[in-house]
Amino acid sequence: MSERSIIALSGPQSKRVSGHIPLVQRKLNEQLRRCGSRAAALADDLFQEGCLALTVAVRDHHRDRHGDFAPFALARVHAAMGQFLAERGMLRIPSATQKRRARKSRSRHDPSAAPTVHRPQRPIRLDELPAPSVVTVAGTSIADLIRARIDRAMTRARRRMCNHARRARMVRLIDRVFDERLKIPQPELRTPIRAIARDGQFAIIAVARVERRALRATRARLRRDVAFRWIRRFARRVPDGCRSALPARLESTWQRAAFLASLSPTQRGLLRRRERVARLAHAARPSEAPPGGCTAP
Repeated sequence: MSERSIIALSGPQSKRVSGHIPLVQRKLNEQLRRCGSRAAALADDLFQEGCLALTVAVRDHHRDRHGDFAPFALARVHAAMGQFLAERGMLRIPSATQKRRARKSRSRHDPSAAPTVHRPQRPIRLDELPAPSVVTVAGTSIADLIRARIDRAMTRARRRMCNHARRARMVRLIDRVFDERLKIPQPELRTPIRAIARDGQFAIIAVARVERRALRATRARLRRDVAFRWIRRFARRVPDGCRSALPARLESTWQRAAFLASLSPTQRGLLRRRERVARLAHAARPSEAPPGGCTAP
């Protein structure tokens, strides 16, 4: 008997185990539906594995570190049942995962095996960075600048989703969701999801799922957009908000933010490191003042 199977619980912990037995039953039903009749003979063993995992979860759970108990215990029960079924060949493991595990096992047990060769990435040079495009935006409304950054993020998210779509029918659905739903700010003017599903003969849940994916991809790009974050922060500080115009004194700051947003994270970090080194070198440059601390007239 393993060390973890000998578990001593207090009275409140035992009551918590008894109160969360439905979690084990719920996960057991999911595994039985997933594996079919092959796992029906192992239902009792699966239930015991789940109960043991639930007991260990009660002992190891710390609310400050793990949060609520139910999600923590459900993950432990799911992992224990999955490992039990995988050891008995009940779960299908992808071929790519099997090959990766086999390579790791061979390299671990065979010292003469050739090490895995990793292709080094080509270093990025500063002279390969794109030239900053200078477009005068002084006096432009902040709302127009924010909308331009949102449209840019939507265009890139749309292109990526269309490239990953496997069928032309799905590409048409992505285009309609962007054109008739996301790009229209007024909710009352958007095409209803039911109408898009009826015209293209899609399931309503499929249209809603594409819209959620598009919103998630657009928001992720906006979180990484330096120019969008800067202009939104500026709009929150000015009295008129988005109705005000960008002042001429912040033209260079906007150009800098837009240029950084056009770079990749690696290029951006390289550029900032070079600028930091240049500032340190300038600060360490010897003073041109004459000895004695007096400045020349």
